[in-house]
Amino acid sequence: DPVGGHAGDGSGAHIDHNDDHRSGYDTHRWNSRLVDRFLQPGDYTIEATSYYQNRTGDYTLTVDATVTGLRASYDAVVGEQLMIGLGTSDVVAEVRSITPSTLAWSTGSAGLALTAGLADTHRVGVALAKSAVSSRSSTRSARSVMNATTAETFEFDVAASCGAGLVTSDRNGRVCVPVHAQTSATSYPEDRVTETGRGSKYPVTLGTLWGVKNVARDARDAYMNPSPGVTRACTPTANRIAAIMLSVPLFEVPNIESNTYLRHPARSPMALSRWDRDHDALYSDNDKTSGPARAFWNPGVGLWQLDDTWASAARALSHGERAEIHIGGRLVAEYLAGQLCAVAEGGIKAKLKTILDPPWLACVDKGQTPYEHRCYEWSYLKLWVKATDDLHVTSHSTEYPGGTLDYRSDFSTSGGLSKLECRWGSSGNQFPCWFYDTDNPEGWMLDEDPAAVAASQTPLAAPFMSFAEDGNRFAVFPESFLGTQTTLIKAVPVAANARNATVSSWTPDRYRNRVLHVEVCRVIAVEAGSVCKWVSTTLNSGRHTFARTLRDAGH
Repeated sequence: DPVGGHAGDGSGAHIDHNDDHRSGYDTHRWNSRLVDRFLQPGDYTIEATSYYQNRTGDYTLTVDATVTGLRASYDAVVGEQLMIGLGTSDVVAEVRSITPSTLAWSTGSAGLALTAGLADTHRVGVALAKSAVSSRSSTRSARSVMNATTAETFEFDVAASCGAGLVTSDRNGRVCVPVHAQTSATSYPEDRVTETGRGSKYPVTLGTLWGVKNVARDARDAYMNPSPGVTRACTPTANRIAAIMLSVPLFEVPNIESNTYLRHPARSPMALSRWDRDHDALYSDNDKTSGPARAFWNPGVGLWQLDDTWASAARALSHGERAEIHIGGRLVAEYLAGQLCAVAEGGIKAKLKTILDPPWLACVDKGQTPYEHRCYEWSYLKLWVKATDDLHVTSHSTEYPGGTLDYRSDFSTSGGLSKLECRWGSSGNQFPCWFYDTDNPEGWMLDEDPAAVAASQTPLAAPFMSFAEDGNRFAVFPESFLGTQTTLIKAVPVAANARNATVSSWTPDRYRNRVLHVEVCRVIAVEAGSVCKWVSTTLNSGRHTFARTLRDAGH
């Protein structure tokens, strides 16, 4: 006779059941089976009963348990890799979510590797499945590539604390700094800034704080170890390079009210250019007098306003890549390390003024005599605490009351920037692309029409897709986000300067009738049927819109 089976945990909660699996057959009966249940350690009850009421007989119960070894919580040390084994070689893990998203992670046959950049407690969501999935890693946002309907999700905490000789900063609560003063007072400018002179702490998002520390450390390490067997010294510490990086956005990223920048909430790493009213190429049909209004190709992108004129290495990057700290921000960190590492301490002041002013025009006020080097004098000297190698920053922008600014997005799971896969049409070659969600930024951005700000100064008005493909850099504004019946496509040749009116145009002829498709994968939980699916960016029918599909998936 057929046999039915149930399984539950030690608390009596029902987990799964099966009454007629039909996977194993002999001449007398069908067998029931529960398969691919990934159980955390604990007590479980398995019950075998008759399929038909009041039937009796002999039963054989076989248990082949796979225990993943995942615990409810783990302790980690900031900057040191935590390796979590799964207890079995045929189970693969894929990270679905990390909140806050300040953990670097990678997956492979050995299990899951996590490295914390800040002292914090993180909630990690993973999916486990018996399917072949290639190793994955990420330093910013988590997304799944697991196409397995049998995947099981688990969540656990990772509590990261400072290592030996270090303590959590009293200023920001997350940066690890030396227990004792690292250096004695000197005659250098950094030692002459008093606590009173530092003023309010500069608000940054958790993602920004974590990101600049990572890229500054990597850039410094790369300079000090350029090749095997070769080592050289570097004068500034990684935190000092991070402070220099953070000094730039105070002037490059838009402010609503002048001279009150320290009262603003944390700026978004996705920040778009202040404005550029002088270049026709930024507007439709190379004519700023025609529509669509405020749908232009921004010249400056991200916290460091990377522009085509900034450096040749930045020109090939899409909007998404320029806004991603671990890509665009890495260029800035490498530039600073290359300029400063070989400079002796006594020459840092002069060198900083020299290297900050040319790439970032907002860092110098040439109306003053002598010039006022604002990024150096107004922010860097206040942001870096020399005695303890600390950063005078906070990730809690609500410490700065007194306005009606929006404090919702100190950090978000995706940061508003998600890396996806795209293709033209329903088939064709796939290429990486970025969803640039200006409605869900990590940190503060200018609204489309903020009060007291001229319309000519507003950034892009709607979320868009950003990528480089077929020799061009694209910005695609899906109609489902614009609320129109037309998808706008902006294409600029990779090697060209977008400020040049002769190379910039809307909707090139060969893309006029093509539709952009995006692979959308669930970030937070397993989607029934399939974890990933391809959708059109023009999808806009009732409740089924491209925007809703992306947001429901956790992007």
